[in-house]
Amino acid sequence: MNGRPVWLASVSLRNPDGIVPNTLWGRPSKRHARNLLEVALAGVGDPTRWRLFRMQVTYCLHRAVSDHELELLPEEWKSMKGSALAGGPVEILDSSGCANRASVEPCDNPRRIPLSELTGVPSHTEAWFPEDCGICPSCRDRKLIEEGLELAS
Repeated sequence: MNGRPVWLASVSLRNPDGIVPNTLWGRPSKRHARNLLEVALAGVGDPTRWRLFRMQVTYCLHRAVSDHELELLPEEWKSMKGSALAGGPVEILDSSGCANRASVEPCDNPRRIPLSELTGVPSHTEAWFPEDCGICPSCRDRKLIEEGLELAS
């Protein structure tokens, strides 16, 4: 979140056939997922700075570390460039207290890699992992962060 480390929690839903894409979740499952994420991050981070988003098979919650937690991190955490960015979300569901930089937005044209291709296990056609296109504004901003550069905007 603008260079501040985050806590991350994610939740998925499974049935006897495997992982269930969240496009197939009902409203109660979506509410339950959000509640589980809140419970998972209870007591950590800054509760005023968060972003709820979804991938295709998970709901995820990023919460910025608190000022106190930031002070406790080793000095090298405060000076290192962004790294290991996982790519863009499929959709931002809600957020509070954080900037909407291009890097956090979904890719405009992601390649949809079937989950079955990544795991070798058959899965629903809606179960896919987004691979950044690399050329849209959000992908370019993620690349700049990984290279330790600022967004020129």
